[in-house]
Amino acid sequence: MILGLSFTASLSAQSDTITVPNNAEFYLRNSNSEGEANIIFMYGAPDNTWIPLAGDWDGDGITTIGLFEPILAVFHLRNSNSEGVTDVSFPYGQGNADWLPVVGAWQ
Repeated sequence: MILGLSFTASLSAQSDTITVPNNAEFYLRNSNSEGEANIIFMYGAPDNTWIPLAGDWDGDGITTIGLFEPILAVFHLRNSNSEGVTDVSFPYGQGNADWLPVVGAWQ
């Protein structure tokens, strides 16, 4: 569920997975298989409608996390899979438009 309890998506061609409950904890696993998360950390604010993202935001070949704030149409991106402040934040699109972000290498 995007705005509910969890979100699961492929992080990269290496079959990584990401799960983000609505408490702003990221649970990252290095394979698409059963088992414990390899990395757990907080990012974002709990109990919000932000949408989790994954991509290579700085072109270094490493997939990291991000969040999309749909009410204001603002992206909040991290360049490491860890807690901390946003590395890059920018508005894109129209807020409250029910749009969903799409991640890709648009070259």
